[in-house]
Amino acid sequence: MIDQNKLQKGWESYRVNVIHPDAGPNQITESRNAFYGGASYLFKLLHDVGAAGIEEAEMEKHFDAILAELTAFSVELAKRTCAGNA
Repeated sequence: MIDQNKLQKGWESYRVNVIHPDAGPNQITESRNAFYGGASYLFKLLHDVGAAGIEEAEMEKHFDAILAELTAFSVELAKRTCAGNA
């Protein structure tokens, strides 16, 4: 059976683990909008790559590029977080 609520569970995890517990309703709403907006865009990217009819090796290059971009952002975020806690 396919889990129908993967994004909702991801949002709930993000809400608990990333957003400050004292965040106001506007910040929570805007964060949720950004979360789902990012998920929607990533889904479109992955769909477009899959629908393009490209070879598997070329598809892997697209996925690797997306992963590299996400990894770079994670590293940047970790540096900013550590710098803020120093």
